[in-house]
Amino acid sequence: MLIEERHQLILDVLDKDKKIVANDLAAKLNVSIDTIRRDLILLEKNGLLKRTRGGAIPYVKIKAKQNRNYTVRDIKTVDPFYDAIANYACSYINKNDTIYLAGTSIDYLMTKYMPKNFNYTVVTNSVITADELKAFENIDLYITCGKVRGRGTMNDPLTIEFLRNIRIDKAFIAGAAISADYGLSNTTFETAALQRTVIEISKKTICLVPNVKLGDESFAKIVDTKDIDILITDWEAIEDEVAKIKDLGVEVIIADKIDK
Repeated sequence: MLIEERHQLILDVLDKDKKIVANDLAAKLNVSIDTIRRDLILLEKNGLLKRTRGGAIPYVKIKAKQNRNYTVRDIKTVDPFYDAIANYACSYINKNDTIYLAGTSIDYLMTKYMPKNFNYTVVTNSVITADELKAFENIDLYITCGKVRGRGTMNDPLTIEFLRNIRIDKAFIAGAAISADYGLSNTTFETAALQRTVIEISKKTICLVPNVKLGDESFAKIVDTKDIDILITDWEAIEDEVAKIKDLGVEVIIADKIDK
């Protein structure tokens, strides 16, 4: 079988099943697992799929434009990858910490796992995140200034000016893509500038990146990968990208699936 024919067959299987399991495909095509891995790497480079641990899923381009009125409260189904990362991230919150949360899906999910048995401070640029946390008696809650956008967040020059006058112990950065080669990136310059500022004022940066955004690159660069401290991803994260990020000195944590 020619390589082009094999690639087309892989894409046909992906279109039908919405995922590729490398071991199963190798057996079906009677080729080695290494051959399938090389095929998946080539297809990913051409933007035809997104590799995961042990296989691949369809590639979906992250879009900068979304419904202005859509917020994290409109989420109908909780993504198990996002949920596991949010749960694990909360284990890094310690007594008397000052932490930063934004208004992404993972930030929102973190609010249900955040500690309630000791005191700490939360700074957020999201009115929705603030609303979820206002009833926590153990949290000192601060919300940045700035113009509130339709999705309930602030990221204008007023927001950045506010942030430059405080110090954060741990910044949880979510919603961004990351690759070892390009770094941490997001879909708009405004969001990238805000997240860059948060990283600059923070003693420790913890990036929360599900497998679909690992190895990906968005429009606006935030920082180099080496400038973050910890990356929390999930059990489907592609192994070679994880290894490359570790080689840059970043601690990589794989969050386990939450048993329901």
